[in-house]
Amino acid sequence: MARAVNIYVKKQLRLDLLNVPQRAMYDIGNAALGAIRRRVARAYDADDRPAEPLKSRSWKHIKKHKGLKPVRDLHGTGMMWPENYKGGKRKPRLKFVGHLMDQIAVRRVSDNQAFITEPSTRAGRLKARRHKAMLLFSPSDRAIIMRYAKVILSRITAKLIRAA
Repeated sequence: MARAVNIYVKKQLRLDLLNVPQRAMYDIGNAALGAIRRRVARAYDADDRPAEPLKSRSWKHIKKHKGLKPVRDLHGTGMMWPENYKGGKRKPRLKFVGHLMDQIAVRRVSDNQAFITEPSTRAGRLKARRHKAMLLFSPSDRAIIMRYAKVILSRITAKLIRAA
């Protein structure tokens, strides 16, 4: 007589093998960057507290004169003295280096990561490193990113899972 053979089918759902499409990761990265930009434009730091005030009165005056808010919002005039200027009788012309918050961007995306990189200019990198505490993710930024990521993941899973 033949023996009965039991066959067990292992039912398993492996989510670690699913990759988020690169376009979706780019959108999530841009949502994160937008959250940081909005928070910094309101002059809040990474702890969702008001940022420390500007140190020099002259910088407050320069920002007011240019029509900007006299707060630490990392959005300056976009101008700087050349690197080799050490002071002296004759001042060289200011050169345009751009704004820090305009230079930060999502530059590289992999399957499950989006990379927000440093600014491309030397002056922007120096300013970003000096104010790196303001450019971190705050609790409110994380909440915005999680909400946006849930929306994107629900769109992806709606395409993957279909009623049979």
